[in-house]
Amino acid sequence: MKKITFLILMVLVSFVGSAQVILEDFDTLTLNAGGGATGDYGGFGSIATSLTTDGSDNVGEAINNAAGEVWQGIYVVLDTNFMDLSTNKTVTVDVFNNDGNTFYLTGQVELGQSGAATSRAVASHAGGGWQTMSFDFSAPPTGFPAADGEYGQFTIYTNSDSAGGNPSPIGALTILVDDITAVAGAAIAPPALPTVAAPTPPARAASDVVALYSDSYTQSTNWGQIDVFAASSLTDVTVDGNNTYQLTGAPGGGYQYNYFAPPGTSEDLSGMTHYHVDIWVEGTIAGGEVFTVQALNYDPSDAPESNNFYQAPVTSTGEWISIDVPISSFANADGNTNYNNIRILQIILQGPAYGPVFFDNLYFHNNQVLSTDEFDTAEFSVFPNPTNGEWNINSNSEMSKVSLFDILGKEVLTITPNATEATIDASTFRTGVYFARIEGVSGTKTVKLVRQ
Repeated sequence: MKKITFLILMVLVSFVGSAQVILEDFDTLTLNAGGGATGDYGGFGSIATSLTTDGSDNVGEAINNAAGEVWQGIYVVLDTNFMDLSTNKTVTVDVFNNDGNTFYLTGQVELGQSGAATSRAVASHAGGGWQTMSFDFSAPPTGFPAADGEYGQFTIYTNSDSAGGNPSPIGALTILVDDITAVAGAAIAPPALPTVAAPTPPARAASDVVALYSDSYTQSTNWGQIDVFAASSLTDVTVDGNNTYQLTGAPGGGYQYNYFAPPGTSEDLSGMTHYHVDIWVEGTIAGGEVFTVQALNYDPSDAPESNNFYQAPVTSTGEWISIDVPISSFANADGNTNYNNIRILQIILQGPAYGPVFFDNLYFHNNQVLSTDEFDTAEFSVFPNPTNGEWNINSNSEMSKVSLFDILGKEVLTITPNATEATIDASTFRTGVYFARIEGVSGTKTVKLVRQ
């Protein structure tokens, strides 16, 4: 009797150990912020910016974008446990569509642990309401190995055929997604955040900087969308009160600012002389790791024209590394160094696997700063400073122009006194720090002003 009881217990333990659980229910998911991040590939729909509600239940919503890439889809980075596909290689997802037509979705498991290779599986849906779709990663499409190990990211490609291909043209499709279920693997320990925020950049005039990501400058909105690639994830985290990007991915992974996607235009960096970014790497490095920026320029007909890139070596971990280099030090793969019509700008993790990487203050500039030097009182005087009313500027030579900038480098006022005295009305300005750039026959001076 004891032997029989022991065998029953062994079977029960085995069953419980391989039982599937819901690894993502979308109920507490925070989009693009910290663990449990989601995003989109190839110009996908609204899941990158919001959740929707089906009854009282939060679910993900995905809408095919006819103008997007054929490989468009969505991804979810797991935040509690990895999914373990070592033995039971099935992942189920609840999907809603009520069009009445059969369609296919391709699932992909990524961020494999201990060398687990990326794998794919295809499942079908009859288009008749909520259905549980079963993705069997033991029988992947041609070109992919079977899943074997633990994975931290699940991706759904929505423009799919029965073989896992990406047909063209892109078919219309809207789905709701809920309850990603698989065998739970090891608990996911959140990466240690940097202990301090990235260094604060110097104050610059808005015309002297093109910022892609920074709290210190007004960020460019010329790009149409952000794409991640090669099994990567990009999330917003807060470090010491400062917005910071966290990038995780396999070697060759990264993200890009896509200016081709509507309503994108292009980025003109031809007036900039330097590239800057602050990075913080967690974990260990073996040597050969590089943090790469790649700026792809196109001619007026949208033909590729130049591939300009810079590879910054990762020299340390657990501290901020400030990279500030002349654009002239960029390498070029196409024999052309134009920067006037950037349509793709990529950040890539290259070399041996490393990270996660935290970074901030990604921008280009022309090496001009708003100085905080005090005026030479023999030439200039400013009073009262601080003020809650007005600043009076006196000079012993004629001032032709006075430009006022806020702390973000945005020009908020310009006057042309053409005199030795000038007054700036500060009564309507917000409290804070400003910079006045004074131009005259004796040159240019910049002074720090405070509005109380």
